[in-house]
Amino acid sequence: MPAAATPCAPLSQAPDLYNKSVLITGGASGLGLATVRAAASAGAYVTIATNVPTEADTLRSLQGSDSHIQEILCDVSEWESVLKAFKATLTFSPTGTLDVVAMFAGVDRGMNLVDQIAAMDIDADPSPPRTTELDVNLKGALYTTALALHYFRLPPKDGKASPQVDGKSLIFVSSLAGYIDDTHNSVYTSSKFGMRGLWRSIRARAAAEMGVRCNLIAPWAVKTPMTAPILEALDRIGIKEGAGITFASEDTVVQAVMRCIGDARMSGKSHQRELRWSCMGS
Repeated sequence: MPAAATPCAPLSQAPDLYNKSVLITGGASGLGLATVRAAASAGAYVTIATNVPTEADTLRSLQGSDSHIQEILCDVSEWESVLKAFKATLTFSPTGTLDVVAMFAGVDRGMNLVDQIAAMDIDADPSPPRTTELDVNLKGALYTTALALHYFRLPPKDGKASPQVDGKSLIFVSSLAGYIDDTHNSVYTSSKFGMRGLWRSIRARAAAEMGVRCNLIAPWAVKTPMTAPILEALDRIGIKEGAGITFASEDTVVQAVMRCIGDARMSGKSHQRELRWSCMGS
């Protein structure tokens, strides 16, 4: 009996994404950028949708390495902006189709709601909570999911389906903060729980009725630009990386994403536990 497929068991070889069209939101840095590199090296035509441009040297290096990569400025919290990114992806695609969408766009800038309220003057009218994380992380995922399901239906220009990758792949990037009592940022945690709810609401029907495999990745303690402030804060109090706490590498997540893209058995699954264990060093 073959071993069970898990995202932390790497594929024997990278999926063949030759001429496949891939859209990655939040692909200008961190986990998104690492996934851009992996998809492009597998032959895909990759569109980076980002509201912060990729560093010029990085983008030139990517585009100059015999890869097919374009970048579109996009605010995922704005419908028209996301729609524009999808249309640009289809124009860039050699087949006029869309094959893979991975949602890495996300922000984490707020605080726990208790801290926010405690800091307010009891005699003044309270200010409303910030909703940036809900707008980007959750509303952005909702818009991206709706457009992905819509455009996944387009047939190739030549009318011939390619057998290279099994079906369409939609990848949600949540966080372990969407599973546990993470108290650092109430709105961020809410957005990541919400993304799980969105994924759970469509995964079965998208697969059965549209041939779209929906999987969710929930990283935790991965070394990226977003987690750099955490490492700096730990360092200031004498906790060194690798001595008491170990962060996983970006490759851990990229490996899971590429398996979700290339392995037809990966459908409707949540891949947080394996990533959590690898991050904790067990």
